[in-house]
Amino acid sequence: MSVNIFYNGVDFFSQNNLVTPNVSRGYENIMFGDIVGKKENVVLSGTIHVNTPPSNCDYMSELNTLRNNLISFFSEDFKPIEIRENGVSIYERDFCKITSISFPESNYVKTLEYSINIECYDESLHNEFFGVKDPSNSTSITLGEDGIYQIRRSISASGVNLQDGNLNYKNTSEVSSGLENAIDFVKSFSGKENVPLPSSDPNIKIYLKSTSESINRLLGTYSIEEFYIADQKNTNIDQGILRYSIGDEKSFGEVRTVVISGELMFGKESNFDTVRDRFNSINFREEAEQRLSINNLIKEPISVTINEDESKKLINFSYQFDDDENFDNCGVSKTLTYSIKNYGEEVNISVSGVIEARGKAKNRWDRVLNAYNNSSYNVSLYSSWINESAQAEINKYYPGITLYKYPELKSVTQNERGGSIKFEYAYTNREKIENFKNLSISTNVSLPSPTYSVDKNFGGGMDKHIVSRSGFRKGKISVSIDGIYDSFTGNESVDRAAAISFIEAKVDQRFNEIASGLFSGYLSVTSSMNKSYSKNSNKASVSESRDYFEQ
Repeated sequence: MSVNIFYNGVDFFSQNNLVTPNVSRGYENIMFGDIVGKKENVVLSGTIHVNTPPSNCDYMSELNTLRNNLISFFSEDFKPIEIRENGVSIYERDFCKITSISFPESNYVKTLEYSINIECYDESLHNEFFGVKDPSNSTSITLGEDGIYQIRRSISASGVNLQDGNLNYKNTSEVSSGLENAIDFVKSFSGKENVPLPSSDPNIKIYLKSTSESINRLLGTYSIEEFYIADQKNTNIDQGILRYSIGDEKSFGEVRTVVISGELMFGKESNFDTVRDRFNSINFREEAEQRLSINNLIKEPISVTINEDESKKLINFSYQFDDDENFDNCGVSKTLTYSIKNYGEEVNISVSGVIEARGKAKNRWDRVLNAYNNSSYNVSLYSSWINESAQAEINKYYPGITLYKYPELKSVTQNERGGSIKFEYAYTNREKIENFKNLSISTNVSLPSPTYSVDKNFGGGMDKHIVSRSGFRKGKISVSIDGIYDSFTGNESVDRAAAISFIEAKVDQRFNEIASGLFSGYLSVTSSMNKSYSKNSNKASVSESRDYFEQ
């Protein structure tokens, strides 16, 4: 019968013409509560013999050489060991640690006894605690008065180094396998899926707020501390933990102001887009109204403060609402004042106002523009609602007076950052032309009439006169209009053409209005026309006279 012992695939003893040592084995349990695995203690006991006298007859030197070779060969830990009997493997372990190599006292005469102590671990005999000792796993759960659970966990273990780099199981690294065993063990018990939930609220949604880890590479220990939070009312739905407080007060003007402030919390493993989506889905005005049993807060808040902390996956917020009736439900306020002056038949009205918006800064300007224009934004155009409000004010005091829709004066100050527009418009019932100011219109009319001659009749006994028609005096209308063109482009030819065209249209309109009443059926002929435009003052003028004859 032949027995061979292989360590790391090599039979050191046969290679060095040494007798195969005796093998003894013992077992030691690895404990955690119940037995979870075994550690085998293998002892190789043998003797180094110098069977052939060395050439220099120095047995001690030969024994020392063999002794050093033995120590060197078994200096590597965590290599496999195998015992074969007649070429058949009867014992094999992957993880072996050389704990000691001892040599009893000897006079180094031909022989030298030795003893090699080896710890062997068989991974197949162990469960998840394989390769660790002193494991610990503790959890504490507390429920606060605010309905928030706080769950703290502590998991730790010390690793047992079993690695050899040629494994068939879960440990595959050659470096610090003991520490890796501890890490594997601790991590297998960490994470949300391993958190024991309170029996009274088994369906709560938990969020990981913080984790910390501790590594001692010298001792091969590893530990994790986990801190979770959960809302007692939040079950199965990933909507985070919302907590806020509400302040409520009234001013002397009976305007009620409500402040709602707090934070929305998620776990550190959450995607921050999820946090933002949840936050944007919350109607904080409705939250405040529900808590206070009211329903008249303006939809848009007075002020909003939002602070995001992406690292902590939380959003702090503060909203201020009120029930100020000066603001509509979109958070826009229009404040108007009027000033009216009467100059005989001419009435002038000045409209001053401020439009401002509240709510999120990025939305204020669009709301203000929409309220100002009632259409797409173009500050060069008048805002019809301002003219309508001026007309409504005039109707209170001067019924029957109609204002021209084009303003006599317009001043607009925009504050895009602050979300407000201040303006002043002046209207009159005096005739106007669009894009002109300081407009002057004069009209002169001469009515048509027949001419007669009176002749004395010298016949008969009495003096008599004869009246006969001798001709016809033509009718005449003269219209003169001038004003300052205020939409000039700087291109003289373009501005001249545009300004003259506007006034010519108004001159023609005035002729038609007068002639339709006074010269119906008459034939008109233009007798004179003058046009002028000053590029320095942008003043344009058109004067025209028309003669009217019987057809």
